[in-house]
Amino acid sequence: MFYRTHYEFAELKKIPSDYNKLIFITRNPKELLYRKFFLSNPETSNPDQQFIEQFLNTYLEAFNVYYSWSISTRMICFYEDFIVNDNELLLQLLEFMGESPAFYEDFIANKQTYLNRLLKSYSRQHVQNSGGKSSRNGPKAIYYSENANPSTLRYVDHYIKTTAPAIWDNYLKRFETADIKEIK
Repeated sequence: MFYRTHYEFAELKKIPSDYNKLIFITRNPKELLYRKFFLSNPETSNPDQQFIEQFLNTYLEAFNVYYSWSISTRMICFYEDFIVNDNELLLQLLEFMGESPAFYEDFIANKQTYLNRLLKSYSRQHVQNSGGKSSRNGPKAIYYSENANPSTLRYVDHYIKTTAPAIWDNYLKRFETADIKEIK
């Protein structure tokens, strides 16, 4: 059964997880953090510690929903994999949903057409409001943390490692800031 995206955490926990499937889609928390920060604070270049911790606590709370579902009926996907490993991810999603890989061949043969449709649909959803930017105004940024302060990125890593070590080890370590592994 398909419900909808952006469900409230409490509502998702009420859906029976023994026969419904959850595809939990998230993103590198640094990209989400900086996206939210720049949308709400366009005049500033770096979030403060309170903003970071408040954002990460909400981000990490979503994993409680994921963990509340049966292992056999949940799958986690990262937005970055839709960009980098889309073919592999599509096969995994089809298998998880118990669908035939027949769609896969059609997708590969007509990939650009599908991507153009998705982008057009996504662009129509966004409108200019309260000074916010819309994809109608041009392409949206994909990577928001490219010019982020490295010490802030390391702080994000450190905060997640100490606050949610299992989530870090199982899912988020792959996004670790490469230049330093530990904060002293």
